[in-house]
Amino acid sequence: MAQLSILDSTGYAGFVDAEANFTELYATKTEVEAARDGEANLLAKIDAIDDNITTLTVGTGCPVSSNDTTPGYLNGKLLAGEGIDFTEGNDGGDETLTISGENASDTNKGIASFNSTYFTVTAGAVSLASTAVAYVVTDKTSTGNLTAADVNGRTLITNTGAAGAIDLTLPAGADGYVARFNVTVAQYLKVLANGTEKIRYNETQSAAGGYIRENTIGRYVELVWNGTEWIVTGMLGTWNMDE
Repeated sequence: MAQLSILDSTGYAGFVDAEANFTELYATKTEVEAARDGEANLLAKIDAIDDNITTLTVGTGCPVSSNDTTPGYLNGKLLAGEGIDFTEGNDGGDETLTISGENASDTNKGIASFNSTYFTVTAGAVSLASTAVAYVVTDKTSTGNLTAADVNGRTLITNTGAAGAIDLTLPAGADGYVARFNVTVAQYLKVLANGTEKIRYNETQSAAGGYIRENTIGRYVELVWNGTEWIVTGMLGTWNMDE
């Protein structure tokens, strides 16, 4: 009787194939077990998604984030900060919500524009224009009260067009105020201090609420508020005080 080898080549090849199959089967078993272990967590997530989808029906709004517990309307969830406006469009239809900036003011932040006479803006950078220091000429033809804009240091007040004498009362003094006057027609241009304030030229001081005046063409005077009174800091010709 011929003696058989324990494992011929055919049997060995089959054994190798079987081992590979067992290895693959074990890997599959491991994947199945891992999936089964995570099934509860996966199902919980699916249930949560289903709940959210159910909640987000038409008219109930939307949450801000995944853990927002109270869905709401967009125009209630978005809050406008200072200087921002919301405008709802196409009410009841395919609605829109426009976000726009408010115009800025002295008391409200917002979008500001810049007068090209005084400012230049390049790539968002704001610079003082070379013309910002130039005088703006304002003609006064009748008696009245001056404003802060008239004494901003960049305004030259004349009496061009005046048919008679005019009295111009300065605003209450404040830091930074500079007033400039030029007689351009042969009519009296009188500059009066506000209330009990006074005007000083060298050692001479006006009365409370006093004035200086002149009617000669070409005469010029500059007054600066020093925190206590109006000081004459520049003059062409002579101006009469409290005549």
